[in-house]
Amino acid sequence: MLQVVFVSIWFLNLIFLFFKKKSKIVIGMSICLSIYVYFHNVGSNDFFKYSLIYSGRIKSEMEPGYDLLMRIGNIIGLSFQEFQGIVASVCLLLIIMIFSKLSQNYHCFFTYYFIYQYFADLNFFRNFIMRTILFFAIYMLMQKKKKIFILLLLIASLFHSSALIYIPLILVNSETQLTKKTIKIFAVSILVFCFIVFIAGNNWTWLGVLATVILGEESEKIYYYFTTSTRLGFLLYFSLYFAFLIYILSTKHKLHNSKVTIFNWTYYINLYCLISFPMIMLNTNFYRIYNNLFFLNITYSAIVLEQYERTTGKYYGEIIKLLLINYLYRLPLVQAWNQRFLILK
Repeated sequence: MLQVVFVSIWFLNLIFLFFKKKSKIVIGMSICLSIYVYFHNVGSNDFFKYSLIYSGRIKSEMEPGYDLLMRIGNIIGLSFQEFQGIVASVCLLLIIMIFSKLSQNYHCFFTYYFIYQYFADLNFFRNFIMRTILFFAIYMLMQKKKKIFILLLLIASLFHSSALIYIPLILVNSETQLTKKTIKIFAVSILVFCFIVFIAGNNWTWLGVLATVILGEESEKIYYYFTTSTRLGFLLYFSLYFAFLIYILSTKHKLHNSKVTIFNWTYYINLYCLISFPMIMLNTNFYRIYNNLFFLNITYSAIVLEQYERTTGKYYGEIIKLLLINYLYRLPLVQAWNQRFLILK
């Protein structure tokens, strides 16, 4: 029954997006449904493991921020299901609050969020918390509040250490147009590095061994990531990255002058995530470096669709392109997607 309700609300969002209409009732239903599933999810991959860690049956090796949240939840007397529901709901409401400051196209948000990322966030719970704070941090960066941006990234790293990789974004300036030469030098440098990794067999075992010698037991995760290999599977992840980057570049001319800044921010931040390519060749989990920009990218997509004053063939074409891109992005998350039947049972 819940599956039928979920698909029905997703379809209603798509219909209202298609006809450029707005329904507060459907938006409210989407939020309420999301929160309901957060509190009733017991079917995601990591639920059992996370619940054992929460109850203390398994030793926690999580980041200190998440450990602190768990302690607070236990002190209050929350079950893991209640803890998960409250934290995820707060994250969703924060995301919607930030989204609303940039766009009012909520039907776009829920149409594309419900396709795959919603289920992924239920699986990768800590990453979901980090991704939420990252979205807030990027919004602060857009407001030129760089100190708050850094502070939020440090807080995000307390839930997932990968947040630290976005610190160089502080150098991004949306008002400065990067020259084609600069972009080419950056892109070619990354691709040359990728070629070196490929020649090395997509495996840097020596770096994993070195980390073990220097860091000891703390380097277990580093050792794992640098001693695995993807063969040619990395090409799929490369194509997913380029799919949305090409979409961004193809929509700049559709933005009004007042909205060009959001293009620059979205383009430059996505371009920075090209650094993930050599790492993806070692372990495909690194695709999250660019996938963590989902909320920024969906906000950009919503703003693009808002530029159309009426429904036209081009407007429908934009919706279809975004549907295809989001369904493509679902491929690496097939396991999380297949669990929708367990999550929505």
